[in-house]
Amino acid sequence: MAVRDNDVFVTFKAQPENSGFVYVVKSTDGGKTFGDTVRVSDNNWSRFPEVAVLPNGNPVVTYMDFDPDFKDPRYVVSVSNDGGKSFQDVVSATEEAPGEACDCCPGFIMADNDRITILFRNNDNDLRDIWASISEDGGKTFHLAEDIDEQQLDDWWLSIDGSRSHHRWAIVWLAVWMSGASGNSMIQIGTSALSDLSVGMNADITPDVLNGNQNYPKDSWR
Repeated sequence: MAVRDNDVFVTFKAQPENSGFVYVVKSTDGGKTFGDTVRVSDNNWSRFPEVAVLPNGNPVVTYMDFDPDFKDPRYVVSVSNDGGKSFQDVVSATEEAPGEACDCCPGFIMADNDRITILFRNNDNDLRDIWASISEDGGKTFHLAEDIDEQQLDDWWLSIDGSRSHHRWAIVWLAVWMSGASGNSMIQIGTSALSDLSVGMNADITPDVLNGNQNYPKDSWR
């Protein structure tokens, strides 16, 4: 869900997963009522939609897209230019990262004028770090992707994905995510430069006395 003024956008994936589509519904009265569903893409092989709203009120949706039979997972982005009445053709947001997107991990999107940022867990031959990808032209192209998960570089290898979550960028370019590189599921926080996604601070933020099963961190931004 994403909100701007009285407009509320909710995106979801219809079941069953191998035949349903990604949709958006919009409320113009603060969530009291919602309009009809709007389909974002014609591809039914998809999952994990997320939505953000640009300052001009147009929604932007990202979701994991697949070839048939859930092959070649990647995150794509679709932008609406008419307030959510329709959506443009999808654009790949993760091609600049090696390997493929982890097919069991939700992504996140943040949109601010022409800059759109995707946060996702990547899978480079079972190295599953947190990556960010940036568009500077309103979602037409994604020209830069960087590994922002400095603490677990070359440290967390999984032959299967454990559905490990991460969540959103704040306006000061903070991200939080779960890492299993230490042997336990720990919540980490990190910063990254807006211009080139170069890594700044990375640190654990959960006490050592908490053992395992820490996942799906969330924050908020203003």
